[in-house]
Amino acid sequence: MKLSEVFEQLSVGELSQLSLGGAETGGIDPSNYAKVVAHLNLGLTALYTRFTLKEAELIIPLETGVLTYTVQAPDLLKIERVFDAAGKEWALNDEANLLACRTLTPTTLRIPPEFLAQNGMLRVGYRANHPRVETFRGSIDPEETMLELPYSHFQALLYFIASRCHNPVGMTNEFHSGNSYYAKYEAECMRLENENLETDQGGQYNRLRANGWV
Repeated sequence: MKLSEVFEQLSVGELSQLSLGGAETGGIDPSNYAKVVAHLNLGLTALYTRFTLKEAELIIPLETGVLTYTVQAPDLLKIERVFDAAGKEWALNDEANLLACRTLTPTTLRIPPEFLAQNGMLRVGYRANHPRVETFRGSIDPEETMLELPYSHFQALLYFIASRCHNPVGMTNEFHSGNSYYAKYEAECMRLENENLETDQGGQYNRLRANGWV
C-alpha cells in the first residue's frame, strides 16, 4: 500500500478532529508528515513484532570452540529457526531436548557442542522488521512511498497511530481518546491472531499468499 492511503484514511477518520490530521485544511499538511511518520514507524514495528509478517535469514560462520553467537541484522526482531549446513532444522528453546539451540537474548544464540562438531556454519531464520520510513526535514512523497503491509493489518495500524496522536490530548469529559484507540488496536490485533493472518514459519505463506499480498 502507499503511504498516501494511510494519510488519507487518518485525515478522514481517526485524526479528522485533530489539527495534525488536517481538520482545518482537509488533509494532513506536509509540515506534519514527519510527526505522523514517526508514529507510523512505531506502529509498523509493533505489528511486525506481534505478527510474523516478514522472514529473513543469515548465514553465520562457526568458530572452533565458540558456542555463543550474536546475530547481527538491523531488522532482526526475533530468532525463530536454526538450520545446519545440510539444511537440517535443529530444535530451538526446547528444554526437554539436550540438542536444542537456545536464544539467550533476542539477538544471542547458543548452540550445542554437537552442532559445532558437525557443521562449519549455521543458518538463522528470524522475524524481520519493516524497513524504516525515512523523512528528510519533513520531505517525503506519500504517493511514491510504499509500505510492506497487507491490507488485512491496515486498520490495526490506523488505530495504533491514532492512539499515539490522541494521547497528548488527555482526558476530555472523562473520555480518553488515546486509551480508547489503543483498546481498539488491541481488539483488532486479537481478531487478526484468531484468523491466523500471518506467515507460516519456514517461508511458507498461508492466507496472505492466498489473498495475493505475497
